[in-house]
Amino acid sequence: EEGGKNGYVKLPTGFGKTVLFTEFIEALDMRTLIVVPTKLLITQTEAKIKKFASGLETGKIYQRAKEFGRQVTIITYDSLIAQLKNGNLNPDDYDCVILDEVHEALGNASRNAVGQFTKGIKIGFTATPDYSEEKGVKDLLETEIHHMNIREGVESGHLASFANVLVRTEADISKVKDVGGEFDEGELEKAVNIESRNQVVIRM
Repeated sequence: EEGGKNGYVKLPTGFGKTVLFTEFIEALDMRTLIVVPTKLLITQTEAKIKKFASGLETGKIYQRAKEFGRQVTIITYDSLIAQLKNGNLNPDDYDCVILDEVHEALGNASRNAVGQFTKGIKIGFTATPDYSEEKGVKDLLETEIHHMNIREGVESGHLASFANVLVRTEADISKVKDVGGEFDEGELEKAVNIESRNQVVIRM
């Protein structure tokens, strides 16, 4: 409505981002490129599109497939970088770019690749827009189009309800070594993986 062409949507994990952007793509009826982080997500995304928008012609571009020229093309971030570099992919061929798990596109190579798509709409979807203190989705797509937290997702009926249980134990992590700002995993496991404590949690 405001005439913007770039932005991102923050939604909690499990909300159904793939279904949402599938409906969006079908409504727009544009040549669309969907970029995902992994090969597994290529398969899952294609399956969701076939289920919820069976009329859309889809193709995949990654190590095992090179299906160019489809109305909707699904590609990994790594393949996007490679195909742009070798000239097999033309950014001007796409009117819409969907960036799934867009926080995965904050590295220099990914950002440069995404930046080449200047013609149409770019929309990112993520549950974690603030990737770190140094990097955030706003550095790539400035406008937050919409956001929803877990509580809102539960209250709206889109996510299953949940319960929290707080268990106080005598586990002491004060002596666990710090390695580069993170706890040493081996020492942390020894400090907290206590059988008697685990049994209390299981019984609850």
